[in-house]
Amino acid sequence: MRRALCVRLVLAVGCACCLLLPEHAGAQTCGVQGNPAVYGTCSGSTALVASTAYLDASAFYPADGDICQTINTVLTTYVPYAGAVVDARGILPTSGDTLQCSINPFSGVAVPSTVLLPAANIQIKDTWVLPSNTRIVGGDPLPATTYATLQVQTIFSATNSTMIQMCASTTAPCSGVSVEHLTIDGEDSATIVHSLNGIYNLAAQDQSYVNDVKLNNIALAGVLVGPNAQQSGAYSNIYVVAPNPTCAAGSCPQCVVLQAQTRGIHGASCIGSPAVSGTQGNAAISVQASNNSVKDVHIEAFWDGVQVGSTTSTVQGVAIGNITAASNPTDGRSTNAVHICGTNPNNSSNVCFPSGTPEAVSDVSVVEASINAVYGTSVSAIRDDVTATTIAPPSGSTHPNWTVGAYILGDPVGGGTTPVQYSRFSTNPAGSHIGAHLGSRNNSS
Repeated sequence: MRRALCVRLVLAVGCACCLLLPEHAGAQTCGVQGNPAVYGTCSGSTALVASTAYLDASAFYPADGDICQTINTVLTTYVPYAGAVVDARGILPTSGDTLQCSINPFSGVAVPSTVLLPAANIQIKDTWVLPSNTRIVGGDPLPATTYATLQVQTIFSATNSTMIQMCASTTAPCSGVSVEHLTIDGEDSATIVHSLNGIYNLAAQDQSYVNDVKLNNIALAGVLVGPNAQQSGAYSNIYVVAPNPTCAAGSCPQCVVLQAQTRGIHGASCIGSPAVSGTQGNAAISVQASNNSVKDVHIEAFWDGVQVGSTTSTVQGVAIGNITAASNPTDGRSTNAVHICGTNPNNSSNVCFPSGTPEAVSDVSVVEASINAVYGTSVSAIRDDVTATTIAPPSGSTHPNWTVGAYILGDPVGGGTTPVQYSRFSTNPAGSHIGAHLGSRNNSS
């Protein structure tokens, strides 16, 4: 009797374990490879069937294959019209830390998708062009992990001189395109820095954004927001480390360039280089369109920290807050924390566009802008070339940091006067100037 009881107990435990184990074979019976199993209807009865909401791309990946070919196959063949999550995190290198990518994985894709990338160095040979309702995620920020890295390769077929392009065409704007938790490297395995943008938002608009992205060795703009990408953003937690190329203003590395009205830049760290810091007019953050905000930005070794103005269109309605511009002995100094472009500079050797003429700028507010003067002189917290105003450390000052609490450039007033008059307000923590004034050439600190 005791023996029979033991046998029954073993059988009961064994059956319970069978119920707990995943049934991989059943998951493939009424569905496609790579799907997890859920309960549904199969051949008229309730059974384990494949879920179409999630696909494991590693089930399609051959040994030493091409990760982008695999992702493209899954997206174009198995993802339903309603879209799905394509999880490629299980695709790992067989040796070293690199995976090969020879194509744009989103070529021919017309379905919504979220693609989860593995924590590996993905060596890309073609621009990734993201269609509407496409999100790529390179890691999980909580807890912090090693993010996926997209690294350019020696043979690279570039679309619009960029590594990632958001939206394929300006004639058919996109929505719901995002890039998150990713590292992008513009230097190939032969240590050649390519003349590329990191991310170019061509025409991805509402619900399109970039968040938590590190951009290394990008020779042009880390993030370039084109004129057809209005209402996109926010662009947040952007970290750029620039290379040190020989360059001229307009072709140097930059952190973020806004050419459209967006939901703003909210958090960025921009580290320049000797070539960048020594090029007049080169800016970490360039605001070339109206109705934008820039806040919580740290800049090192760029000529201008935040630059407001354009040679092609007027700019107004820009809010700037909490900007710190610093210098270091390795990469050089920052010359201006905030530079408002205009045709009335008080220093011809410190202008936004050495070879161009800026259009009108107005309605710019700055709250908390500071400049570090340890490694250089002739620096300014605010340089306003509309009214020839400079707020800078006084001559002989030994204080390493200079902060402006608030500076506001308003609208032109008193029509018909030459030069044009502007309303302005500024504060100075040293107490030498606090108040509001009206004028066109007031260089008070």
